[in-house]
Amino acid sequence: LLVDLTHFRSHIISSLPVRIVGTDIKSKDVDGKEAADSSKKYLADKKGAYRSVESIDEPWYLNQIQSRLQFLCFLLCNSRLTLQREAIISIWDLLHNRAILPNERESCFLWFERAMKQGESA
Repeated sequence: LLVDLTHFRSHIISSLPVRIVGTDIKSKDVDGKEAADSSKKYLADKKGAYRSVESIDEPWYLNQIQSRLQFLCFLLCNSRLTLQREAIISIWDLLHNRAILPNERESCFLWFERAMKQGESA
């Protein structure tokens, strides 16, 4: 599931349009890097190109992320499977630290909160 989540996000990022950024960079983008226009959000990819996140269908994207997280929670709550520390760190890094959209961070936090509550009651 972590590989699927990583692949899904990589595919979304690679499909975003690239924005050529000059030296007039002023505002921060979703990754904490600087972006050229404060009214737009940009994501710096691994090659340093800025990709506009405006073209993401936010409800669809968040639904895809949440579906994967809900399935993972279902597996964890209804089996003897557990997440190793490395997997927990990977999920946090991917969906919180490197979130594409601000609501992705919130979804990640809420998922961890829900998963911990369900784990305690199991």
